[in-house]
Amino acid sequence: MIPVDRFLPHVLPYVPGASDPIAFQAIVDTAIDFCRRTLVVQRVDSLDVVAEQEDYPLTVPAEMELAAMLGVGFQGAWLTPVSPDQVNSGVVLTGAAIGTATPPQASTPGAYFQKTPEAMSVSLYPLPKDALANGLTVKSAFMPTEIALNLDDLLFTDFCEAIAAGAIARLIAIP
Repeated sequence: MIPVDRFLPHVLPYVPGASDPIAFQAIVDTAIDFCRRTLVVQRVDSLDVVAEQEDYPLTVPAEMELAAMLGVGFQGAWLTPVSPDQVNSGVVLTGAAIGTATPPQASTPGAYFQKTPEAMSVSLYPLPKDALANGLTVKSAFMPTEIALNLDDLLFTDFCEAIAAGAIARLIAIP
């Protein structure tokens, strides 16, 4: 992780009079927008599968939040994504019986979803029937949080000019 203030020499000379705190926030805001649009900061996690467990928490890097879930694989095969607004069954959302409605029998998962758009976990459907070490592969894209003090190394080493240019544009737009 690179401290945000390492970007300041690439921004401040082009916006005379801009204070460090305002430039700092413009850099963070630009990095968030850049990551959300490009999905360039990615991670691949391998998770252990637990028999009949529906939810699997994601490993989120420090000072980052989930921008997008790019794919989930179960035993090497990619699962079908289902958007949160399409999951409208209480049985599926809870992974448990509700009254006389019971969840489908545990089987090989064929789909994945997030219970809410901001959820930091992935849910499998149907529930896996067997436990499996490193059986779940999750590819995700991340973006900095609004209060990040550090940014992913990639943003500085490969995209410093783009982040700086975006921050400069934001600062110049301030009357």
